Amino acid sequence: MNEADSENIAASFRRRGFELTDEIKKADAVVVNTCTVRQRAEDKAISQIGRLRLWKEKRPEGKLFVVGCAAQNM
Repeated sequence: MNEADSENIAASFRRRGFELTDEIKKADAVVVNTCTVRQRAEDKAISQIGRLRLWKEKRPEGKLFVVGCAAQNM
C-alpha cells in the first residue's frame, strides 16, 4: 500500500510539472512517505527526516512533505 501511495504522490507531482530526481542536491521538494506497520519502518522515517535537516538548512525555500500513517499519528 505504501508503494502505491508513493507512486500516486509522484504522479501528482509529475502532473504539476515537477521532475523526479534521486539527487537530493537537485531537489526543490522532498516527500517522506511514512508507515507504522513496523516500528523499524517508522524509526527509519524519523531518522531520514533528521538527516534532511541539513538539506533544509541549505535550502530554506525547499519544501519537505512528511506524509503517511506515521505522520498522521505523530
